[in-house]
Amino acid sequence: MENIKELTALEKLGRYPVSGEEARKNQRLIHIPKDKMLRLIHGKENHILVSFYISNDFVHFGTIQIPKGIYSDPETHKGDEVLFVLKGKLTVQVYEKDGEDDTSVLHESFEILPEEQFLVPEGMKHRYLNFSDEVVEAVFGIAPEL
Repeated sequence: MENIKELTALEKLGRYPVSGEEARKNQRLIHIPKDKMLRLIHGKENHILVSFYISNDFVHFGTIQIPKGIYSDPETHKGDEVLFVLKGKLTVQVYEKDGEDDTSVLHESFEILPEEQFLVPEGMKHRYLNFSDEVVEAVFGIAPEL
């Protein structure tokens, strides 16, 4: 078994703090304080901070922080995603496929306020935007294998 402490943050994605297989086998509780979260700068063109409490084959759970005036790259992923906004106004844009190729068109935008939730179904192309004058913070959970 490889030593996860020696991996880069990106290499740890999907098996942090332990792999799903190891967590189910060992069945032990793991305390993950805020300062031990797995932190990544997400996006190729536009960058947001994504911090994971857990990331394995069963669930991804963490926070996103989007500075004012910034937006994320569009993304799709396995598993439904639930967002809960802690601070600021988060705009979520969702897209629909346009034809048979991989292009998509903007379908709709939603403004999510603090203490509101939002569900992004599996496979739906979406991105996050911050049009406000403060950092947006949200908690997310993605369950790809339920």
